[in-house]
Amino acid sequence: MASEDSARVLWGRRQASAGLVLAGWVGYYLLALGCIVLSRLPQEISTLWLPDALAVLWLLMLPPAQRRWPLLGLVLVIPAANLSYGDPWRLAVSFIPANLSQIALAAWLLERHVQPHRALTEPAHLLRAMGLGGALPAAFGGGVACLIVPALVGTPLGPSLGNLWWSWVVSSFFGSVTLLPLGLWVLARGSPLSRLLRLRALGALLLVALACWFLPQWVSTPFLLMMVLLGAVALNGGFLLAAVAAVLASVLLNAEYALGRMLLQQTRTIDAPMAVTAMLVTVIPTVLIGAVRERLQQQLRQVQAGEALLRSMADATPVLLCLVDRQERIVQLNPAGARLLGASRPEELIGQSLAERVPLQDARDGQGVLTTLRAPTGSVRQLMLHRARVAGGPQGGAVYSLMDVTDQLEAQQLREQTARAEARSQAKSALLSHMSHELRTPLNAVLGFAQLLQTELGRAPLPRQHERLQLLLQSGWHLLGMIDELLDLSRIEAGQLALDCHTVALAPLLGEAVAMVQADAARRHIVIETPPALTRHYVHADPLRLRQVLINLLSNAVKYNREGGRVRIEVAAEAGHWTLSVADTGLGISLAQQPHVFEPFNRLDQARSSVPGTGIGLSITRRLVEAMGGRMGFLSDPGAGSTFWVSLAAAEAPARADTGLQRAEAPPVRPARVLCVEDDPVSALLVTQALALDGHQVQVAGTAGEALRLAQAAPPDLMLIDFRLPDFGGPELHRRLREDPRLVGLPCIALTAQATDDDRRAAGPGWAAFLAKPVDLSVLRHAVAAALQPDRPRPVA
Repeated sequence: MASEDSARVLWGRRQASAGLVLAGWVGYYLLALGCIVLSRLPQEISTLWLPDALAVLWLLMLPPAQRRWPLLGLVLVIPAANLSYGDPWRLAVSFIPANLSQIALAAWLLERHVQPHRALTEPAHLLRAMGLGGALPAAFGGGVACLIVPALVGTPLGPSLGNLWWSWVVSSFFGSVTLLPLGLWVLARGSPLSRLLRLRALGALLLVALACWFLPQWVSTPFLLMMVLLGAVALNGGFLLAAVAAVLASVLLNAEYALGRMLLQQTRTIDAPMAVTAMLVTVIPTVLIGAVRERLQQQLRQVQAGEALLRSMADATPVLLCLVDRQERIVQLNPAGARLLGASRPEELIGQSLAERVPLQDARDGQGVLTTLRAPTGSVRQLMLHRARVAGGPQGGAVYSLMDVTDQLEAQQLREQTARAEARSQAKSALLSHMSHELRTPLNAVLGFAQLLQTELGRAPLPRQHERLQLLLQSGWHLLGMIDELLDLSRIEAGQLALDCHTVALAPLLGEAVAMVQADAARRHIVIETPPALTRHYVHADPLRLRQVLINLLSNAVKYNREGGRVRIEVAAEAGHWTLSVADTGLGISLAQQPHVFEPFNRLDQARSSVPGTGIGLSITRRLVEAMGGRMGFLSDPGAGSTFWVSLAAAEAPARADTGLQRAEAPPVRPARVLCVEDDPVSALLVTQALALDGHQVQVAGTAGEALRLAQAAPPDLMLIDFRLPDFGGPELHRRLREDPRLVGLPCIALTAQATDDDRRAAGPGWAAFLAKPVDLSVLRHAVAAALQPDRPRPVA
């Protein structure tokens, strides 16, 4: 049977306990005895037979597997009622097969083809239940009775077998129609007592009882009046009250007929089947009307629940929802709309014109329109306005919705600004890379050939030549420093500065920084005082950037010091940090200038001095320190000097700490064949002449493709590769070389003007060295010599 389990309260849910089985047997016996006593003459069929319907409902309460023994127990219960009334035992036994087969068939049909919850609300389904649970089993049971009763009793209990069959069918069907609707309600919804004990229900049932008892005695046509009364009860009370009223009316009318008290019986002759048929016509419409009323009530509850749900959704939504009439007056409004329009409750705005508060002239049917509204707080909000016309209805008008999209628009603008900023950042990154390449390439030639010239002049050049070369080199390296600082500042402002922070030993980096400024300090007779051996001083930092910070601090301390002054370096522990301070004995910084120390391009009082500088070194230094998670500050005493300090997080000493950028001893030089991949002829000439000083043979390739062919034809001992080449880049060339089994061990040195951190990461692993243009020729020669050491794997010839 196709049924919703959630609607089955008792159907198949009760276990066949001894008490329940015994109660069923006792109930059948008492009800059967009552029907026999009330409505039949000896040796005849009762006009109202209720116990079979009760037995069917009782069996449907039990699980199908537990119905066998309670059903077989009725073999003893069925004849007991007849024997108690005084019927012969043959007659009592003859009813057993008919009643049992009728009960079993009704239970089987109802189980498979009837849904109790639908029978309560659908008249067609209720009629199906009456037919399958009453008419068909009654016809079948009547046929069995026509076969068995005459055979055992010797008489058909009436004028003929046809009369026996019709009496049996009418009596059983009347009992099923009377009791089945109430039983289906109990099976689907449980006990009805709480609903029946209400004053209104009790009053209606009392009225039905009085009418059924007195009307047949006073009126010759009581069935029509009773049909009207029962229909009124069903319309007002629903299915349950209609079902109980039907049971009450059936029992009382049947009792009136059995007792011969009907006025109709006194005026004409009416046999039992005809009287029962009249009662059936009276009772059946009652429960059908109750089912229709129950259906309408269910639909009404569904509509009310839907309206409540829609109202809750409208109340919960943050969007203004408003129904207006034809004059644009507010009819209904949700709380969010009331708050948006400046009211605390929707009731305050009912009947007011919505057009006075919202620019409705912009609205379009079925199309969202962006409009503005000044909120009660004074802020201007961006709103999306929608309108839908109401078709028909007494009020007409339209439904408006207003959604505050201010936050969404601001978020969209923020995303667009972010995307534009990212695009600008990428463009700036590309520009920085291009600028780095375009500035470093010519500067590489200037510094490179100056170094080459200095090398070729020997150790004892003419004093004037030596002075000129030194000025040329100093100016070139100063220009390179300015370029690096500008590029660093641009990368920091663009958020593109890449750091590789880890545990770093402080002592080696500080030693390198001191060595870098020692020559300038000696020329001005400045003494640099360093702290004792820093054997256990480790910080969390990027070694390359920390070296840059230390060089900048010491360089400033030397540049802005007085002749014969001092620079004192101290390192102290402070709350999990190492604080390094650099103090000078210069002029100091005035109080008025101290707030501007870290402003980029602000050289304070030194703008017109002879000391070179751009004014961005300290700004970059501070930002680098903060990017590494540290802090930087200063103290200055005008006329006595300044102290700049840097504080970085202390780190545990590793098994082998990074000591920064350490220079190894110069390896022995072995002449070799070098392939230089360079598209700039001047840079290629510089490399050729610089490496010729060590006896190397240099072959130049102007494109990556040419270099790949030359290397595959005759593998060199070493390759110097520029990154920006006409056909494809240096990193791609390096990848293709490593894919060739004969060239997989070929050492390659990157020599490029694209020297940003991103360029270094993009270059990939496997490089012997990474040198940035302009290159220090001594560094270049050292890197070439190191890459050519015998312990490195050689390319296959």
